[in-house]
Amino acid sequence: MTATGSADTTPVSPTPPAPTASTPGPTWTRAEPAATPDEALTSWFAANDTPYVGDCSTVPADAELGSWCTSTFRAEDDRRIYRAGQIRSEYATWLLMTRTAGRWTITDVAAGGDPADVPWP
Repeated sequence: MTATGSADTTPVSPTPPAPTASTPGPTWTRAEPAATPDEALTSWFAANDTPYVGDCSTVPADAELGSWCTSTFRAEDDRRIYRAGQIRSEYATWLLMTRTAGRWTITDVAAGGDPADVPWP
């Protein structure tokens, strides 16, 4: 369903695109930099045609299955690492976000979500 309640027949991938390398490529789309980390996450999921409902700790009970959420794993001044996954499921993706010139953007993506296997130092 779209935000207006009408049926949307656009197919949505059940998972965000998985990266094949450490740089953006044909498997995921880099979004425009944003003013805040939350805006950068929302923008990245939208650019990758993946429904996003925000922080996993605040997912509404009526959120559509298949939607994705994120949890902050590590937050530093100019860098954030998030775990992402479908709601009511395990984390499946790591997201690396960096701030450059005051703007935030997802700069790398990796499969997984296990805290023992963080892909970035």
